[in-house]
Amino acid sequence: MKLKKKTILIAVSGQETGKKDALDALCCMDAFRRGLLHLGAIPEPFYVREVDFLQPKALLKKILELNPAVVFNLFEGFVGDSQKEVEFASILEQSGICFTGNSAQTLKICLNKQKVKNILSKGNISIPQGCLVRKIEDLETLRINTPVFIKPCCEDASIGIDHGSLVWEKQKLHDFVKTKLREFPAGVIVEDFIEGKEYSLGFLGREKFELMGISEMDYGLHADCVPFLSYKAKWDTGSELFKKLMPDYNIKIFPQQKRKMVMIAMKSAALLGCRGYFRVDLREREGAFFVLDVNPNPDINIDSGFMKQSKNSGYSFESVIKKILNAAYGPLKE
Repeated sequence: MKLKKKTILIAVSGQETGKKDALDALCCMDAFRRGLLHLGAIPEPFYVREVDFLQPKALLKKILELNPAVVFNLFEGFVGDSQKEVEFASILEQSGICFTGNSAQTLKICLNKQKVKNILSKGNISIPQGCLVRKIEDLETLRINTPVFIKPCCEDASIGIDHGSLVWEKQKLHDFVKTKLREFPAGVIVEDFIEGKEYSLGFLGREKFELMGISEMDYGLHADCVPFLSYKAKWDTGSELFKKLMPDYNIKIFPQQKRKMVMIAMKSAALLGCRGYFRVDLREREGAFFVLDVNPNPDINIDSGFMKQSKNSGYSFESVIKKILNAAYGPLKE
């Protein structure tokens, strides 16, 4: 797509909040605005506010009146209401305007971790065994050995994951799940904890996926830390966990191992209808790979893991922006 003098809307949440993950989206918008200016495009911020969803037709009209060549969709919903991410993508689909990222349907599926597990399992993808718990009584029929990992079913960005999410003793499981259900009434996933190295694979593309890079997290090197990324470890830049638990982007992987990981990740993404850009997280246990998560809207800020993977593979920030735009969904306006 030719970018010279093309108006590109950068859609981001206009909600006022101090949440780290939400503030990161605003930083991401600033980085992409500078990158698009460097490429000769005309970037315009588009702040999506909670009141906009009271009149979806008015929001659709506002987008159509601006008539951008592309909407760079960085909107990830609001604090406490991730589902608005799906609604906004649906409005973009109705507009007929080209937009970046995944479809409303894929975003909707991936916001429900149990649906993702069901789809991947039917597609013969190895996943941690477990179940959805919506009420504390569901634990009575649960047949799973400790340690178990507990995470909200319908959240992203590691929201709801803290130091207590890994439970080693069954007698502590009841109290922790009860606490989490009060916070996340849509339910929590209680699943087998896969010990081992964790791999993150970033992809970009529309029909044909391109591997942008692989990073590795070896928790065995950090015996004094919990062996997973909590919300604090992921977003609180001032915390010791954030400073210690840094992925390795220069890992050496045997070709056969790499092919196996990429094949599993690509198949998982295809089963979920991914496109644009996305990330697949795997854990390795005794040579087998288990899909932990498929993120259809990963952080793509200039200092994000996705961009670090891309940089390590030889791509500049601006070249990744171009690739994301070329993988955008909808009719490109020349």
